Amino acid sequence: MNTPDTIHRDFAAAVAGTMGHLEALGNTLSAERDALIGQQPETLQQIVRTKLELLAELERAVVARDRLQRIAGLPPGLEGGHRFVASHAPELAAAWDQLVQLCRQIDRSNTINGQLATQGARRARDALALLTGRDRVPQLYGRDRRQQQPVAIAGHSFGRV
Repeated sequence: MNTPDTIHRDFAAAVAGTMGHLEALGNTLSAERDALIGQQPETLQQIVRTKLELLAELERAVVARDRLQRIAGLPPGLEGGHRFVASHAPELAAAWDQLVQLCRQIDRSNTINGQLATQGARRARDALALLTGRDRVPQLYGRDRRQQQPVAIAGHSFGRV
């Protein structure tokens, strides 16, 4: 039965569970960043598996919390959670604020890791281009939107080293 007391108790447990998942994800993202910077593909592979598992657990926790918010007549997501805490559980305000801050921090860390991964992929493509003699720049497109080869002078292409 979904009484106000059980919804309150379950919401508090969901917030605590989400915090645990977020803290573990934050640690995993730090390890991922270190593996990306250190160019450790074997380590990175395991970290990504762990990250995906944590994200799946986190998603389940968020779905459960959103369900409780809907039962309480509130929208899902952070906005509904904020409103739930303000109207039904003010004693959770500090924990909720910490959860929101941690979400933002994790989002920043994940964005930085994505940028590092993109840079690593670009470096790998450039290195392979040097080794294979392929163009490092994508094909150029002319006004007619057809691919053109990079400009060449005296048989040397500016797209090759």
